[in-house]
Amino acid sequence: MTFRLTHVAAAVAALLAGASSALAAPVTWTIDSTASSFGLKIPDQTVNIGGTNYSIRVRNQSGSASTWNAGNSAKVAGTVNTDYGDGPLAGGHFINFLGGQTNMLGVNSGTYRPNAASYSGGTINNDGTASGGNFSNTSGQAAVFGSKVQAVVVFALDAAYINFYNVGYDINSMGALAVSNPNGAGSFAANTTNLGISHALIGADGLSILGSQPLADQIFQLGTALSPNGSPTGTIQDLGGNLRKFIIPVTQTFSINLGNNSFLTGTGSGTLVATALVPEPSTLMLAGFGLVSLAVCARRRFLGK
Repeated sequence: MTFRLTHVAAAVAALLAGASSALAAPVTWTIDSTASSFGLKIPDQTVNIGGTNYSIRVRNQSGSASTWNAGNSAKVAGTVNTDYGDGPLAGGHFINFLGGQTNMLGVNSGTYRPNAASYSGGTINNDGTASGGNFSNTSGQAAVFGSKVQAVVVFALDAAYINFYNVGYDINSMGALAVSNPNGAGSFAANTTNLGISHALIGADGLSILGSQPLADQIFQLGTALSPNGSPTGTIQDLGGNLRKFIIPVTQTFSINLGNNSFLTGTGSGTLVATALVPEPSTLMLAGFGLVSLAVCARRRFLGK
């Protein structure tokens, strides 16, 4: 048998074709908390609580009479983990958001009533939820969002104070998303990521209305509220060298279970911005040379038989 370079080239090509995804690099992106935020909008709506329909409206805890338009937006901080390909040796230009591997947290925007530490009686669970007891005072705690719920009977009456704390977000793309432009700068298609609130605790301090308390004092979880990104395409910018930035608009709907199958519905919107240093092309070249070496060694072993 004759050792031929064409045989090696064919073996290398086969290896590269089968292992392009292996050449994608794990990249951790740092969220720009000055440019990243998430906001909640909850319109006035009718909610059935304990068999009675109430016209509910959400307002700022400060007492503002306008629609909830302040105190409902908070910065986002943390990191996002991805697989990232930025060249031919990686099989193209793509990004894959790895859900469940993010550390995206809501930044506390203020101090809002109620204070979870003042909850007493009833059942307090290991996950931080609580029911059957009450808030013993009206102090506040650091939280991401805080609002006042008003029930309109004849006129608006305060029904509860609620806050959102320990808020986390997540993003996943369920596979690699092609980046449209070479050199790692361009866009990826809309509706290709699941993005939103992954968990949150909500404290509800119910108040008395005409001798009754429609909303019970409780601490409950806002379940996962990830939804397809319905905004325009996400973009990746080449900032020079191996520095990249992604920008993703956020749009989603959500509902808050107030208990007894009573739900407040709303929308979330905002922008997620993060930067990262991606591997130098030379790093992927070394990986490619490693595959070439493996192919050559394999060929030599084969010829030696």
